[in-house]
Amino acid sequence: MKLLSQINVLKEKQRKGIDFREEERNMAEIISKCSSSLYKSRLIDILALERKNWSYHILKSLIHDPDEKVAEKAVDTIAVFQREIDFQRMFEEAADANGFVKSWIVMITGHIGWTRDIRNEIFMERMEYLVKSSQESGYVPFYSYRWMFLVSEDETYFTKILDGIEHKNHEMRYHAMYVIDGMLEPRVLERKHLEEIRKRLYANSKCEVRYCRIYRERILRVLNQQLNRSREEWIYPEEAVFYEKISPMCRDQITPEVLIAYCVFRVYYPIDDGVDEVLKILYQARECWNDNRFLIFAAYMESVYGEKAENIFLKKLTETKQAEQKAIVFLLQAIWEMEKVPEDYINHKALKFAEKTETKDNIKGDGRMAAGKAV
Repeated sequence: MKLLSQINVLKEKQRKGIDFREEERNMAEIISKCSSSLYKSRLIDILALERKNWSYHILKSLIHDPDEKVAEKAVDTIAVFQREIDFQRMFEEAADANGFVKSWIVMITGHIGWTRDIRNEIFMERMEYLVKSSQESGYVPFYSYRWMFLVSEDETYFTKILDGIEHKNHEMRYHAMYVIDGMLEPRVLERKHLEEIRKRLYANSKCEVRYCRIYRERILRVLNQQLNRSREEWIYPEEAVFYEKISPMCRDQITPEVLIAYCVFRVYYPIDDGVDEVLKILYQARECWNDNRFLIFAAYMESVYGEKAENIFLKKLTETKQAEQKAIVFLLQAIWEMEKVPEDYINHKALKFAEKTETKDNIKGDGRMAAGKAV
């Protein structure tokens, strides 16, 4: 039986409330060892509802999966079991895990200890041990400091997380922001903490690489909302100059590069209906350019945010038939199909296009570079 069929069998039996027999358990074990990250991810969704020893042991094996996303999802699901032994041992059991998965294990360790109401002195002792035993210079400590701050309310630990925003290493800054983002969700921070986070993020805005900058803007949106700041106040002074300069410009005076920059600006800073305005601008400009950069950007925006029955930008891009862009076109088609039916996790049309991006003919030479830039 094919793996997808096996997954569907497990899902159907679970839906009907039928207990898994040894045959189905063995089936789950086989799927957990396959090479498909998608199938393993779907299996984890099934195991999350099976609060049994056999499902727990399969999940424990998946925290060593080579795919970081699968391992992270397995750790996340293990937290549902809330076993105290994971508070005591899971970090050591995952000694071979990469930096991010390890840091996520620390996050879950704290969650289990918090949920099970472990005594404060034991909780703090465990977190301090994780900080000292970690060889990483940032990942694990940030998550440990988060829990130590929440348990002890000692501002020292909060300051240590904020110091991570100013770390010289881009990845460390990203992880510090990731931890801060998690602290905003339960809204446990006071206004003074929110103001200090905003101040630190702004101070380091000019030295960010792209992925850090994107994440920083996401956090700032949440902060500004929680601080009840008006949307006009969200924009930094130097960026407001760019906004004021480009807004009144005529469409025929704007190059593709400037238009794309402006559209990205509007998506990040929704002073009004940012996304709607961007889509409107793209539709108005569609007859002006056949520039591939414009078409790729517009096709992506239409796939993710548009509501029309047809992606006209993707159609136009497909008609150009440039061999070096095959991978990008297939990738955009996969996104388009997935966004049309987002609840369909195993979308065969989307998978079909995604698989085509990996064929040798589509990723060699300039095509490989193009696909990398698109991602």
